[in-house]
Amino acid sequence: MTPEHYVLAQLPHGLVKHFMSTKELNKLEVVIFFSAHGVPLAYVEEAGDPYKAEMEECVDLIMEELEKRKITNAYTLAYQVHS
Repeated sequence: MTPEHYVLAQLPHGLVKHFMSTKELNKLEVVIFFSAHGVPLAYVEEAGDPYKAEMEECVDLIMEELEKRKITNAYTLAYQVHS
């Protein structure tokens, strides 16, 4: 993991932990939703753009950090598309 990836993975866990501790929700009912800007599919498939793989790696790193802190909620990654 590069230093940049480590910092990115460290930032969100504090926000998630704070949210979960201040809301009166069953912690297991909270689904963590990651949202990323979409890029045209042709960029990813034809041009070999690494964006999708990088986003998935970043989400995996964040979830690994959360799991170390006993936060094991379900999660999803979605891409925003603007036309």
